[in-house]
Amino acid sequence: MRTLERVIVHLLNILYTVWSGKLYNFVMKISHGDSYLAEEMVQTVFLIVWKNLELLDPKLSFGAYLCTIAENLLSNLYQHKMMEILYIEEQIDHPGTPYATGTDQVV
Repeated sequence: MRTLERVIVHLLNILYTVWSGKLYNFVMKISHGDSYLAEEMVQTVFLIVWKNLELLDPKLSFGAYLCTIAENLLSNLYQHKMMEILYIEEQIDHPGTPYATGTDQVV
């Protein structure tokens, strides 16, 4: 590993150490205490940061950047879950469709 890469990895490790707990607490709050989700979100947010290093602006708040990513991910997740629920309800309300439950039809 080249020197610059080692420095970047070291700096990201420091950022993770400083910010991961704060981000975890933030996600716990906005996810109503879902610790599994908070752990997953922290890992995913830092992976996004790693993949998008060129977007980091040292003039802007790193904490706000992390929280914005987490909020967007959580919003996307909840929207996806809501669509799944609506799809399942649609299948239940219209028994002739594939994946419908409670019907005698073979799918």
